[in-house]
Amino acid sequence: MLFASIFFSFLHSIAPCASATHNERYLPGHVEKTVSNVDWLGCLQACHNEPQCISYNYWKENKTCEINSNGIQEQCESGKPTIFSRGWIFHQIRPAPEKLIVPELGGHPSTAATSCKEILDKRRAAPSGAYYIETIPGKTSLIYCKMERTAECGDGGWTLAMKINGSKATFSYDSALWTNVVSYNESGGTDLSSTETKSAVFGYLTLKEGFCVGMKVKGDTKWLKINYRKGSSAVGIFMESYGHVSIGRSQWKPLINGSYMPVSKQCCDIVHLGPQSPGYKVQSPAVNKIMNMLCST
Repeated sequence: MLFASIFFSFLHSIAPCASATHNERYLPGHVEKTVSNVDWLGCLQACHNEPQCISYNYWKENKTCEINSNGIQEQCESGKPTIFSRGWIFHQIRPAPEKLIVPELGGHPSTAATSCKEILDKRRAAPSGAYYIETIPGKTSLIYCKMERTAECGDGGWTLAMKINGSKATFSYDSALWTNVVSYNESGGTDLSSTETKSAVFGYLTLKEGFCVGMKVKGDTKWLKINYRKGSSAVGIFMESYGHVSIGRSQWKPLINGSYMPVSKQCCDIVHLGPQSPGYKVQSPAVNKIMNMLCST
């Protein structure tokens, strides 16, 4: 009695449910080889001799042995995916291979998308957040995607191109970052925090609709959509004249609550954007280079 208990415990400790026999059942769809005119022990031996054999089906009536290349995950439980059939025996001698989990589009570098729009088109419930985007052939970056719909920018699927902190001079009006394809602090482009960034999207992805521009003041973010011709790149726009981008003052003002925009008598390019404070004085061409720029692809 003591010996039997020790022996059972030993088997259970080395392979709990590693071997399972199900009477009156068989596993369909995974037969790699059939051996005829063999007894049950011979079928078991045949499975042991085949490295790819995970389990076997044995039909007692005509002594047929089916070598399976797969098995069941929960070996101690009878039922699915085996099928009831009198005269059959299903026996699994090796663990079934783990199911290969393929990451969703944008969820891993191996499944990088061409844009946030592609992700939203194929994963309609995808939330806003960081996804893997192929910015140029062979280069994948983790980039924030704005997936929620807003009244100003319409449907989601906007790919983050730049984030600018207005209290810093990194993206000053004359900065070369506006007119080259060099990325800046790409690791900061996974959210909408105040960390400045310029992703490869800015230089390489092409527009399908235009820009979704956001300005965040005291924790409140307002959005503005700027339509632009399809097929342009963001960097290409800033290398050109600003004359082709026309946004009325009535569209800019809602970006900051309580803002006003009186035009200077001395220079039509000088406007005040924001409350009556010198800190809100900006040049209107620079307004096109604004805070959080989201580039639609």
